[in-house]
Amino acid sequence: MRAHGVIGLALLGQRGHLFPWVPVFLGAGTGLYFVLGTEPPVGWLWAAGASVLPMLLMRRVTAVTAPLIWSVLLLAAGLALAGARSHLVAGPVLKWRYYGPVEGRIVGIDRS
Repeated sequence: MRAHGVIGLALLGQRGHLFPWVPVFLGAGTGLYFVLGTEPPVGWLWAAGASVLPMLLMRRVTAVTAPLIWSVLLLAAGLALAGARSHLVAGPVLKWRYYGPVEGRIVGIDRS
């Protein structure tokens, strides 16, 4: 039996029980973001988030292809969400090497 047929039968057998895979694919997309060697541009993250929308609007979505499309959508969403979060919490970064004194003030000490 071909691989497509085997995957199709497995997906049809699991129909109605695939929702627990949602956090797995979101987490895999987030992990994919952190595996990348360099920080992707913001435009690429937007493209990853929007790239699967045309697939959702396709007319020929069967019971076999719908979970596969959703898995790609969730991977892209996890990638885009991880990138968005890292850009939201990013601090200032020096763009040159700095050799000199650094001053600061201690505002609190955690005794744990």
